[in-house]
Amino acid sequence: MAPLSTNAVELLSKTKGLTVGEWVIREAHSDVGEGATWKFQVILRNESRGCFENVDCEFRYFDMAGKFVGVDEELSLWADYMKQQEDMAVSIPLTIPPTAARAVFTAKAKRTSFLQKHGDLLFGAIILISALIFTIGQFLKK
Repeated sequence: MAPLSTNAVELLSKTKGLTVGEWVIREAHSDVGEGATWKFQVILRNESRGCFENVDCEFRYFDMAGKFVGVDEELSLWADYMKQQEDMAVSIPLTIPPTAARAVFTAKAKRTSFLQKHGDLLFGAIILISALIFTIGQFLKK
């Protein structure tokens, strides 16, 4: 039986277009003999028109009185971009405090800028245009 009920977990996305989909808290057994651990596993989906990078996730714990009692986090899950309509699975090992009565999972991401996404293409176009201008200039001098 999971240490937190499904009613005790709230899911939040702090980035427009980043949605939190299906999720589960499950017991995972290690092949190394370290015993079983609990993991929070969730599907995140990019439903925006752009790309995301540096997706950060955290799982905060609160006691019955609503007092914060701990956090598990995964920072910058993807060094590369999370493209449009792409989904990613996230797995966070949990260290659930004994006094935890509820939890809040939060996901947020940074949008990629136009230059980050198309910088190489832009640089190539500038080089090509510069070469073209230089060639035309040389031709007109003759």
